[in-house]
Amino acid sequence: MKDILIIQPPVSFNNSRPVLPQSAIGIGMLTIMAYIKQFGFKGEVIHIPRALSMGYSLEDIFQRIKNENPKLISIGLNWLHFSEGALQLASILRKMLPNTTIVVGGQHATLFAKEILESSKDIDGVAVGESERTIYYLLKELKRGIRYIPKDIPGIMTNHSSDGITGLIPEVIEELDNLPFYSYKDVWPYTKEICAALDTVRGECIRNCSYCIESKTNSLQGRGRFTQHSPEYLAKQVKSFIDEGINNVTIQDPFCLIGDKKVQEFCSCLKAKNIKLNLLNIFVEPRAFDYEETLMALKEVANIVSLDYGMETGSTKTADFIGRSYSKDKLLQSLKCTSKMGIRVLTWWMTGLPGDNKESLKENMDYIEKTIKCGTIPRWITPLILFPHTDMAKKNKYYGIKPYMSSFKDFCNYSKVQANTYGVYPELLTHETTDQNKRAIVESTIALKKAILDKIDEHKNTLMSFGWTSKELEAIENEAKGSFY
Repeated sequence: MKDILIIQPPVSFNNSRPVLPQSAIGIGMLTIMAYIKQFGFKGEVIHIPRALSMGYSLEDIFQRIKNENPKLISIGLNWLHFSEGALQLASILRKMLPNTTIVVGGQHATLFAKEILESSKDIDGVAVGESERTIYYLLKELKRGIRYIPKDIPGIMTNHSSDGITGLIPEVIEELDNLPFYSYKDVWPYTKEICAALDTVRGECIRNCSYCIESKTNSLQGRGRFTQHSPEYLAKQVKSFIDEGINNVTIQDPFCLIGDKKVQEFCSCLKAKNIKLNLLNIFVEPRAFDYEETLMALKEVANIVSLDYGMETGSTKTADFIGRSYSKDKLLQSLKCTSKMGIRVLTWWMTGLPGDNKESLKENMDYIEKTIKCGTIPRWITPLILFPHTDMAKKNKYYGIKPYMSSFKDFCNYSKVQANTYGVYPELLTHETTDQNKRAIVESTIALKKAILDKIDEHKNTLMSFGWTSKELEAIENEAKGSFY
């Protein structure tokens, strides 16, 4: 028997063709499992979408859960499109294990903790924010077969008939290097991970872009100060991935904000351990990695280095307005230099931003074409998803935005809508702007995607001169076609 099962639900038990992917494993699940195991607790992460894709039936999965009869079940709700699946899973498990304590946790759960508790009597609590210590305290107090949440547990929100909805702020682990290394071997069903995600930083992002939910959820999670793992610790975590047979690593945190010196130190630590990755992918922002020494250091520790730039817009006025300003000419020089070094550069773009109009959209597309000529490829084109708690949502009148989604129930639509051939989902638009209604946002997104695909084809020879292969171009074009819009 296990003390705890951390379970990743499907997007929905009623939706076999979700709009967004459901294969990812949340790092938080892995770090929590590693943390509680060092105190002797037994547990595993059960990934239901993976199990189904590998041929297991729902009966197989639920029988495994029932046989383990855990003291605590924690359902992962890190991404918005798993909302309905999380509620459905809680209902199924409550009938199966009526006396087991069930909590929900993750970034999206943190955003809507009160509404989740109000919408489901099957859920005993919501683990708000960073939850390593929260889950540890729960496991210390809980008894198998007794459903309850002890009072005064940091980071757990509950809805008691007598007290209503109450909760304490999370207790975070201040020194990140005190966390144990996490392992994908804690996931059932186990299969060697193609690409491991590296947890590098936590806390409020110092950029604080007006549309970004990351900086807001980080403060909600109990850690206001931007905190980072040491380069030596990160190298040891990567070594543990290598020992598991995983040779591809992605960093999707704002790792680039730790500064070039720390990134170079990280690479030096990898080299000291004789680590040479097959792939190192890093998500970065336009103002990052300006130094050639940093790029060279990255190249020395991986056969393939790819950088995903969150560009958002090429319109100067729009970028300034949303807090994403950058020097367009300087960035083009940097992108060209980076591409010439053999580093793969991919870019991400948004539509439906405040300030977007016909003039700015033309400026945006003209700039995107210039980035393509520098050897970069647009990978993802999607309308802005307007989340509560962001500055843009709180000051929507200032930004000229009319929200259409704000509640947990609203965002459950991301679980319900099925993928279609065209990849167009007007029902999932979260807002409209002063300059663009819903129809205009949809039309501009489709037009932008079509223009990008045409430009990639037009500049195919230029891209191949920077090292891209026909196979790679085809794969990325297909991904762009299938992106949210």
